[in-house]
Amino acid sequence: MKPEPLLNYSNPSHILYGNKPPLLGGVLKPIPLEQFEKTEKIIWINSPVAYRNTLLFLSKTPDIYDESLICEFNDFAICEINSTVGKGVFATHPIKANTLIGIYAGILDLALGRYSTAYGLYCTVDSDFFYYDSLRYRNITGYIQHAPSHSLMNIAIANIKPEAIIQRGIPVSCFITTQDIAAGEQLLLDYGEYYWEEKPFQLFDKKGQIISSAVSNSQQ
Repeated sequence: MKPEPLLNYSNPSHILYGNKPPLLGGVLKPIPLEQFEKTEKIIWINSPVAYRNTLLFLSKTPDIYDESLICEFNDFAICEINSTVGKGVFATHPIKANTLIGIYAGILDLALGRYSTAYGLYCTVDSDFFYYDSLRYRNITGYIQHAPSHSLMNIAIANIKPEAIIQRGIPVSCFITTQDIAAGEQLLLDYGEYYWEEKPFQLFDKKGQIISSAVSNSQQ
């Protein structure tokens, strides 16, 4: 049984890929989606997904699709950073603040405890806690790297925030820009200290260059 999309959005035919960040001399080229999926060992989808049994358990209607959120999700490049960090997401043109750049994709599950996958997002509404596991099902939002919300010097700060909305009776996370983003600039999200409890994270400048490793406050 395959999970089904919660929202009715089409997938891109190609992924714009760079061998390094564009402002660091990266060359961007379109790669067929099927090739990118095979290399990454993922299934690309521009919507969260859920198994029918999960929706039935949550008493949600599994046959209603919401097409009210219409926007372009594919005007970004996925670029290599290094073998440790992996890939990041970079703007290919200027993006205004308060722009919806995508909806977090992954398999919907109830948040019953900690998840071991590095790819995932918690989403809450009222007293209900959900988790989207994007290890297998993923889109552009799954490649956005971390940055703190506030910093000093030339360290890049988060320019994306998640915003929960209710679709089909469950919360999904829209990723929205919090400031104007220049062409070539990296899209960054504050993962929160919980994510970094047991591992260091990297800091970037606005070009996507790694500055240094850091440790979350919970480890200090």
